[in-house]
Amino acid sequence: MFTQIKNVMILGGRGNLGPCLIPSLIKAGFNVSVLSRATSITSGEKFHGATIVKSDYTMASLIQVFTGQDAIISTLSTANIAEQKIVIDAVAAAKVKRFIPSEFGSDTSIDGLEEMAPFLKGKQDVMDYVKTKEVEGLTWTALFTGPWIDWMLIEGKGLLCLDIKSKTGELVDGGRPKFTTTTVSQVGEATAAALMHFDETKNQ
Repeated sequence: MFTQIKNVMILGGRGNLGPCLIPSLIKAGFNVSVLSRATSITSGEKFHGATIVKSDYTMASLIQVFTGQDAIISTLSTANIAEQKIVIDAVAAAKVKRFIPSEFGSDTSIDGLEEMAPFLKGKQDVMDYVKTKEVEGLTWTALFTGPWIDWMLIEGKGLLCLDIKSKTGELVDGGRPKFTTTTVSQVGEATAAALMHFDETKNQ
C-alpha cells in the first residue's frame, strides 16, 4: 500500500504505551526507531524490533535525529510542557511530515473538559501549541482512544474501581453507565492506520 510515511520514530518508546505501538508499526511496513536518553543503552541496539536512537533532548540534538524521519509519535508525559514544546519546535524545524502528540486517552477537544478533568490541561496546552505550527507546514494527528482496558486492569491501580487481587469491584451509579474503551494493541493498530491514511488524518 502506498504511503507518504516510511520512517517512524517513537518518543518515550520504552514506557507504558511505546512497546505496544512497535509491533503494529513494523507489521504495517514502517521503519521504526525509538528515541532514548537512557545511558544504559547505545544507539543501534534493538528494542522490540525497533532501532534505538540516542538524544539528550536539546533542540540541536532533536533536530539532528528527527531529520529524515517522516513521522514522530510522542508517548511522553505531558506533565513537562516546556520539554514538549522543544520537541514540537524540533519536529517543525526538521520538516517532519506528521506529528502524533501524546494524546491516546480522553478527547481533549471537548469544551469544558478542563473543569471536568483538570489533569488533562497539559494535553490541551500541548495540542494548542501543535496547532500554532501548522503555518510552518507541520501536520498532526491526535488519537483519542479512551482508556486502555487491559492496561488498566493490570496496572491501573483501581482506576476502574476494580481490585483484581481481592476480586472485588465498586458499581458506579448501580453499574448502569456505559463507557468506551480499547486495548493497547488496538491503539497500535489505530496509530499505524492513521499513518497509512496520511491525507485523511491530516490535522484532526
